[in-house]
Amino acid sequence: GVLSCWARTIKAVVPLKNLEKEPTRIEIHGLHLVCVPLLPSTANRVYGSATDVDPRCTLRTRAKRSALARFERNYFAGRVPGEGPPSRRLRRAVIEAEHVLKKG
Repeated sequence: GVLSCWARTIKAVVPLKNLEKEPTRIEIHGLHLVCVPLLPSTANRVYGSATDVDPRCTLRTRAKRSALARFERNYFAGRVPGEGPPSRRLRRAVIEAEHVLKKG
């Protein structure tokens, strides 16, 4: 599990005019990364600085929270197949119905 990660500067170079032939470069300076493997011996150890942003909790709880947050981001972005916020599903259904009506 990642306990802490930050960088002083991040610079990304994306060649928009020639994406297929030129590489995308990412430069990271001043990287700080603290990781602890999620093993039975480390899963119940408590980490965190006891603030609202970084609460003290076990590594297992932190991993579950990270997975849930990732799923929520994907769900609300509509990247989970057959799932997503009701407004997007309704909008998509209306667009598909209009498309079928135009064909017919």
